[in-house]
Amino acid sequence: MGAEKQTVLRYAAGAYWLLDMEQKGLDYHRPVMLNECGACIWKRYNAGDTEPEIAEWIKNEYGISQEQARDDVSRFMEQLKKHGFLTE
Repeated sequence: MGAEKQTVLRYAAGAYWLLDMEQKGLDYHRPVMLNECGACIWKRYNAGDTEPEIAEWIKNEYGISQEQARDDVSRFMEQLKKHGFLTE
């Protein structure tokens, strides 16, 4: 899995926004609003952390089970794929 496009994470109006910086024509992708945890996941992924590494961080940071952390990270990544920010 990898970043499909050049993306930028910005903080504005009290929220984090993931922006597609390579949009052309009618295939407009709206910015995706992320909470603080989502922004941290994106930053770690963008820095090269794997999903298992991110899940381990989530588990330790939020005191949840490894299974819950894996599920949360997996669902988050699926949403980023759905919005066109990641490819297989």
